[in-house]
Amino acid sequence: MTDPTDSFFGELSHRGRDPRLRDIAATVRVDVADGEQTGSWRLIIDHGTLEVAPGDGAADCVIAGERSLFNGIVRGDTNAMAALLRGELCVSGNPEMLVGVSRLFPGRGKHS
Repeated sequence: MTDPTDSFFGELSHRGRDPRLRDIAATVRVDVADGEQTGSWRLIIDHGTLEVAPGDGAADCVIAGERSLFNGIVRGDTNAMAALLRGELCVSGNPEMLVGVSRLFPGRGKHS
């Protein structure tokens, strides 16, 4: 069975441009913890142009959480902002980037 988080970022890597990100120029790293292992995805956003690739590195914002949490977020079952407020999701660097990246998640604002 395919992991929802990996599928989401894989699909996202093929979009190329997303007008919902037109006001953002930043690099966001998403760290997905899976037990003792952590995998990372880098989102390089340039005014709507989106480049996504697995890997770590410097970023303007780092969003980190457990794989099960990200699976819920990318399925639209869990709201990323609500998860942040509950302390389940960690954001370092520019926290406004979570708001921008949340535009990419399905069901944004519909679930908690």
